[in-house]
Amino acid sequence: MNDELRVNLSTVAQANAVLLERDDATLAEIEDTLLFLAHQGTKESVEILEKYQSKAHIRVAGFAECALDEGKYMSIVPRSEAERQRMLKEEVLKRYEEYLCAAQSEIDETVKHEIDLIEYELEVARRVIEKQTRRTEGVDWKMEINFLEVDLGMKRGRLEELQAEIVKYEALMAEVEADLETGD
Repeated sequence: MNDELRVNLSTVAQANAVLLERDDATLAEIEDTLLFLAHQGTKESVEILEKYQSKAHIRVAGFAECALDEGKYMSIVPRSEAERQRMLKEEVLKRYEEYLCAAQSEIDETVKHEIDLIEYELEVARRVIEKQTRRTEGVDWKMEINFLEVDLGMKRGRLEELQAEIVKYEALMAEVEADLETGD
């Protein structure tokens, strides 16, 4: 193939221009650009390859798909010990974020609602006791209230545990983020 038709890329921005901005790129330029991006191993290069998939001409669609697969693979393979350490820290950070989100979700979606329900049940039970002049047959309202208070205490305890977990994960995340910023 004529080397004059090949593209000489040195930046991801140039590759982006060839694939997503230009309409006059030759097949050889497109293939070179796909190869270049596939081996960059960056999030940005993978994003460009993903965007290109819907635009790819039928003649390079399979090649573009292979380039995307290669780019995704290259983005998770460290090329040096420093990059391996950075990726490890990013993985730990992501894990902490997931734990924090799970704790916050449990608070928002379950625990707070259960506390509200039990508090209302207690309010209703206490009003019933205040209105009673005699003991309702077969119902021990004080025991019912004690049961609800114990349940409420357990739910509030769970809320405190989850809030403490959130504080812990925020502190851990801040430490990992600091390591990522300094490269430690």
